Amino acid sequence: MFRLRRAVLVAVVAAVLGPAVLAGVRVVGPGQPYTQISAAVAAASDGDIILVKSGGYDGFTIANKSLAVVVDVGAFVYVDGAIHITDLVVSKTVVLDRLIMISNGGASFDGLDVQSCGGPVRVQGCKFTAAGGNASINHSTCDEVGVKDGGVGIRVQDATDVALVACEAYGGTGSDLWDYNCYWSSYEGQIGGDGGAGLEVTGSRVTVYDCTFRGGDAGDGAYAGNAGLGIACLERSSIVLVSSSAQGGHGGINQDPLTGKSGAHGIASDGSSDLSILESQFEGGLGGGQTASPADFGAAPTWWNGPAKSLGFIKLLREGQSTPIGVSGEPGDIVLLMAATKTSAFTFDQFKGTLALDPSPLLGPFALGVISQDVLNVVVNMPHLPPAVPALEVYLQGLVKSAGGGSTLTPWGHLTLLDSSY
Repeated sequence: MFRLRRAVLVAVVAAVLGPAVLAGVRVVGPGQPYTQISAAVAAASDGDIILVKSGGYDGFTIANKSLAVVVDVGAFVYVDGAIHITDLVVSKTVVLDRLIMISNGGASFDGLDVQSCGGPVRVQGCKFTAAGGNASINHSTCDEVGVKDGGVGIRVQDATDVALVACEAYGGTGSDLWDYNCYWSSYEGQIGGDGGAGLEVTGSRVTVYDCTFRGGDAGDGAYAGNAGLGIACLERSSIVLVSSSAQGGHGGINQDPLTGKSGAHGIASDGSSDLSILESQFEGGLGGGQTASPADFGAAPTWWNGPAKSLGFIKLLREGQSTPIGVSGEPGDIVLLMAATKTSAFTFDQFKGTLALDPSPLLGPFALGVISQDVLNVVVNMPHLPPAVPALEVYLQGLVKSAGGGSTLTPWGHLTLLDSSY
């Protein structure tokens, strides 16, 4: 086992503290200064870290603020309602770390909604479940009441730099709309609700590592709705998919005549989007007694060859604690590591991935070690923060240089280092 010298992290701390004044930590939880994430967001200043303790919380909106919302180690955080990130200018970054969110179908049926963002959005270890349709048929009037379509697990619109790592997103199920008496008395349509996409990207740039997406199932009806796509790529989007999977939702049942409707594709593009893919899988949903095609790319994607690489470490630590850093690869591969406080995504075909870090990293690339089996494990000791410095944030990303030639980028990772008083 290699042991990274403590001086490495001390150098990172010095580099962070040199040019900037760090913002504060706002703690959310029962008995804490803030009992809702939304309240902490409203009170926060740019650069603040919102530390969330175990509990259930309402959905929230971050509008043009640079914030990191991170879950404490060992905490279970459940967000009941949509999360919105909007109007980030280029200089501002939002981080969501290890949240579990389920839409309640209130103001929004979607899970995570990112709109009109010029600044980076970084999401790691989160799970988003969109709301299903809640429509029904009024038996007295035969009118449809409610919202019949399921929400989208993660919706990204007009955003220049969104990166997802180790996330799950599930589209909502469409409503069943079938009332025998109403249909035959009025011959109204009664079309079942559409399932929502797991991930829908419109006019945006998105990087995806180690994620799972599932489209929502279609609702039954006189005529069934449409099943949700695992991933929908629309309007000149650019998407990088590494070590990820997407499954389309299952088709519904047409009551008149009684037949099944096909399931949705695992991924589909309108033909205007650029897709780069490494070691990812797509599966169509079931329906009509057959399986839908696994993918409909619209235009030929770029397929990168070779195995993807992984990067693992504990995402939140107190000063003085340590974390193993694990990087996968083949025996003889050289692992380089970079650290930065800012991110800005650049896709490199030759490195089979997206460099999420700022092009001028604080530290690195420096040699982390050589892989002897299939994973390199290095123990990193966290330094103590200087007095009056409550926390800092560091992004890490690796580059694995193959012994046989070529290099592959690992996913990025966001590390929060807190003063021991928190």
